[in-house]
Amino acid sequence: MIPVNHPGPHGVLWRLDGPTFVMEIPEVATYRVRDSVITVQPEPGGQGSPLDSFARATPQAVAFFQQGVLATHAATVLAPAEWFNSGDEPRAIVIAGDSGSGKSAIAAALVDVGGELIHDDLTPVDISPNRRVVVLAPDSGSIPIGAIFTVHLAPGHNQATCIRRQGVEAFESMTRMVYQSHVAEAVLGPAAVLRIASTILGKIHVFGLERPRGTEPALLTGLIAAALMEPAHA
Repeated sequence: MIPVNHPGPHGVLWRLDGPTFVMEIPEVATYRVRDSVITVQPEPGGQGSPLDSFARATPQAVAFFQQGVLATHAATVLAPAEWFNSGDEPRAIVIAGDSGSGKSAIAAALVDVGGELIHDDLTPVDISPNRRVVVLAPDSGSIPIGAIFTVHLAPGHNQATCIRRQGVEAFESMTRMVYQSHVAEAVLGPAAVLRIASTILGKIHVFGLERPRGTEPALLTGLIAAALMEPAHA
């Protein structure tokens, strides 16, 4: 367990020991991440449990943070070029939201109409050497981002809406989608998180997708399609 007087950054189950991130899940495993390499020391009977699978997401996010890459709580779908206003190349649609917001269902609906699922719940976002905002793909390639959508349940709404976020609203949406933001700030530093978020906002449109509970995902794909036809950042 984490010592109460641990001198470095720490949380309930995690700590930074110099350059090494350590997360201890009782009766499951101890996870360590250093130089983006993850090692797992399982407890007897802990490996393979549902909690073990869930817990691995945080070390994976930390491995990206240690590379200077922003890990986000988002699904990602590769969309054909014709879905976008410019229509020059396929791009990634990033769909962020809390657990239960419906981002996975929306991603699945986009796949049904011609998209390709790239990430389901944890999406690494990076700034390429030529200053493009990209999603890192599982095959080690990168895909330029076309738009970011943040999904929110809106029980008081009668219908779903999709509105472009700007200014403070866009910045708040961007920082909320960072996976385990308190861990990100400990590993990257608060200034680096803000700098990366600001760079992304300067190049990519962010839309807020408000949906009443029970909204059919197919309806939301129509709203997304309309938003993608807006002129992109230069």
